[in-house]
Amino acid sequence: MSQDPQRKSPAEIDVAKDFPALYAWFSGCPAVRPSSDETWERTLRVARNCAPILADLSKRGLNLVRIYQASPPGTDLLPLYQTLIDWLPRVQDPLSLTICLSRLIEPGARPLIKKHRELLLSMARQWNEKLRDNDPEHTLSSLAQCLANAVRAHDVPTIVAWIKDPLLPFSARMSYLPALQRFAKEPGPARDALIDVLADGELGGFAVWALAGAMKRDALPLLRDLQASSPHETVRTTAEAEVRKMEARTARVTLPKADPAMLPLGYGSTSFEQDTGRLPGLLSSLEQALEGSLQAGVAEQLARSAVQGRRGLHRFHVVQIVLGDGASTQLGFGLYGKDEDVLIVELYFDEQFRETVRLACDPPEIP
Repeated sequence: MSQDPQRKSPAEIDVAKDFPALYAWFSGCPAVRPSSDETWERTLRVARNCAPILADLSKRGLNLVRIYQASPPGTDLLPLYQTLIDWLPRVQDPLSLTICLSRLIEPGARPLIKKHRELLLSMARQWNEKLRDNDPEHTLSSLAQCLANAVRAHDVPTIVAWIKDPLLPFSARMSYLPALQRFAKEPGPARDALIDVLADGELGGFAVWALAGAMKRDALPLLRDLQASSPHETVRTTAEAEVRKMEARTARVTLPKADPAMLPLGYGSTSFEQDTGRLPGLLSSLEQALEGSLQAGVAEQLARSAVQGRRGLHRFHVVQIVLGDGASTQLGFGLYGKDEDVLIVELYFDEQFRETVRLACDPPEIP
């Protein structure tokens, strides 16, 4: 990083000269502005490689200055996804290709991705050979994530061969596991392959996650056996976590339903995305920061409510925490299921504790 904020690297000067709209955009988004000569050089490289793609997007009504740029809600992104797919075979710079593929991993691109399975398979064969010894931009894992949404059942042997290829980077091999998960709901080659991967010290824990996602409660006997007997610690700990999660999903939640309007005036709130299994850690941090304690069983009930989250399920609970001086305060927890493994948590608290809560939840931060 330059020690002189007034000095501009040659790459920064070229970006300002050749891509003035991009340079101006960085001024409005300081958090993503390049901060070193190296990142300016990478930015210039991507800008030059992506310039013709952005020109095509402009013709289709999307005026972007960079590929990986957030779009306002309601934007029709189909032209973006279609343009990127059209350009994929022509992009030869790994960093630029990774950026393009990262947009195509988005849920909205999946219907289009499925129609271009042959293209992605061909690209995977090409790039797996080209980058197997050196993949600094994680291009192969991005390509694997796209392909995982497109493959069909008869592609399973090809995917298995790549997962078992020791010369491919770990991140790429791991990223192919969701492709097997799609076809492991019933007994067959995909499930058998995931069970084989349990013996892999590196990938075994991820195979546990994939099997649990595919088989649901039918996986419990296998998970309990792995928890007790697997020689790999990552497999044992992941199996233990999945068992707890599955058992909690069938247990009863006794916390009454509530509403934010039930909280006193003067309450603030924050929201953030969190893995369903991480709520106990958040509750522990809140208790420590507030020097208080939740009533007996409340933390367990909140954690149980969180892991029962599924897409579209909304729950709200109000609980009391007794502070160190004997006083008490109420906390509100809105738990909104994004999917089975991810929650949107809305946390409500007395404004006098805003800074304390911010420290307990860092990350995420409360603005």
